[in-house]
Amino acid sequence: MTVNNGTASTIAGGKVTVPAAMWKVIVGLPIGSNDLSRITAQTRMIAVWIPNTNAAGEQSWSNYRVSVDEIESETGYDLQSKVPDAVESVIEKQMDKVTVQAVDLYSGL
Repeated sequence: MTVNNGTASTIAGGKVTVPAAMWKVIVGLPIGSNDLSRITAQTRMIAVWIPNTNAAGEQSWSNYRVSVDEIESETGYDLQSKVPDAVESVIEKQMDKVTVQAVDLYSGL
């Protein structure tokens, strides 16, 4: 997803907007139904904010992890609005810090 007001530039004579950054939020849920009821204060949330630059690809995506609160602040969105406020306030302020193992997708090519 792109940033609301974060235009880096335009191309094609101003017809295509190039975003300054990209972001994504992942909610880790146990297997089951009724997703909303399975979100608790212990739910793992992974949020990333990646600048749209050539240098961004030189680092692991895990270096771009931020809190969901940071993404909401930048975009103006309320991403977990249906989650009870007591749970939302806990899970959105935390930045995921679980160690992410690097995977070389190109080693077998």
